[in-house]
Amino acid sequence: MGRKAIEFDIDEARKILAETNSWRETGRRLGVHPYSVQRAMISLDIDIDRTVSRRKWDIKKARRLRANGVTYQNIARIMKVNVSTIHRALNRKK
Repeated sequence: MGRKAIEFDIDEARKILAETNSWRETGRRLGVHPYSVQRAMISLDIDIDRTVSRRKWDIKKARRLRANGVTYQNIARIMKVNVSTIHRALNRKK
């Protein structure tokens, strides 16, 4: 058994991706999983920035907030990243 083929408009996906810089938003608009979009672009060797979905956030600010008693959940909201990202980063062994 192979994988079921997911069909969507690649050109439309490229436009949305260029506009939003988000695999998640591109997939949502096309009605497919974000990884399906990413996988199709990579398999078709379409030139893309593979880090577009990564967000930059200030870990020093997150550490200061945590030292002041702010919860992981609230830090994640402030930084606009997933709470697991905050938790992993702040509890990483140095």
